Amino acid sequence: MAAPRFLKLLSMRTVLVGSMWLSLGLAAFLARPNVFVLVAGAAPFVFFNPTVNAMIIGYRVAVVAGVLLGSFSARATVTVLLAGFVVLSVITTASRSIRAAPPFDEVTGATAT
Repeated sequence: MAAPRFLKLLSMRTVLVGSMWLSLGLAAFLARPNVFVLVAGAAPFVFFNPTVNAMIIGYRVAVVAGVLLGSFSARATVTVLLAGFVVLSVITTASRSIRAAPPFDEVTGATAT
């Protein structure tokens, strides 16, 4: 909920450097090994981490998408993905262990007894 607001307010440098410093809150656990201290030390980092993820993923997509879109056509991409699915379909169909798999009811009944 806060990540979109932080993305608008803070620069990438601030988000990355702040995230690294917030993770040092875990050091409080070393001074006082208690679960409550651990939670209190990790809470700021855990709260701020979605902002880091959103910013890095958005940056990566923005940078890489231009390169990838210029290199491959949509048709080529779909063709490669479809070829992978065909290979997986053939392997799945030919697999003895999948063809000989017991019915779901049999498996769940065997574990319940």
